[in-house]
Amino acid sequence: LLVTVTLSAAAQAPADTAGEPVIVELQIGRIARATVQGYRVRTEVLLPLSQFFQLVEIRHRLSPEGRLEAAVDPGNRRIVIDARRDTMQFGERRVRIEPEFRRFEGGELYVGAERLGDLFGLRFAVDWAELTVTVVDPGDLPIARRLRRESAREAYLRHVVGPRADVTFGLERPRWDGVVVDYSVFSPSTDPIGGAAYSLGLGSDLAGGSLEV
Repeated sequence: LLVTVTLSAAAQAPADTAGEPVIVELQIGRIARATVQGYRVRTEVLLPLSQFFQLVEIRHRLSPEGRLEAAVDPGNRRIVIDARRDTMQFGERRVRIEPEFRRFEGGELYVGAERLGDLFGLRFAVDWAELTVTVVDPGDLPIARRLRRESAREAYLRHVVGPRADVTFGLERPRWDGVVVDYSVFSPSTDPIGGAAYSLGLGSDLAGGSLEV
């Protein structure tokens, strides 16, 4: 009886950690989303790291052996996640990851969302009924920082410049622009020829200044 129970438990363990393929919608707060393929291990979802990093705008490199390396600013903090190692690295932080929560298959590296959250200081909300995985607090991710910078820039431009025109034209300074001719004639009735006088003036914008003759 004891031998039978032991063999039954050993036979059930691999099925519990093998991983079931699932299609989920990965949401980065309310700012980005993508449909990805992952794996379900018990109640945890394993996410494809390449697609996650692309979504949150972290440049990375994944080797054919399953080693992912990246760096995040500010501070140029190094990220190393290796399918053959039981520890993930982000800057000075180290997070242990069990074999069943890391998987390298088809050229993609998959990591459990809960362990990934521990590494980056994020909280993942998994809804198996709706098949959604949501990063609840993405404020420190590069995509969120970029959007904050763009929003601040737009607000600054609205405050300084006022309403923005649909079309704007640059300042043009032609080398030669326009000609004005001014003349006058004076002829007294007592001596219309001998006492006559006249003047003629010519003016133009020239080379950013003015010319008058």
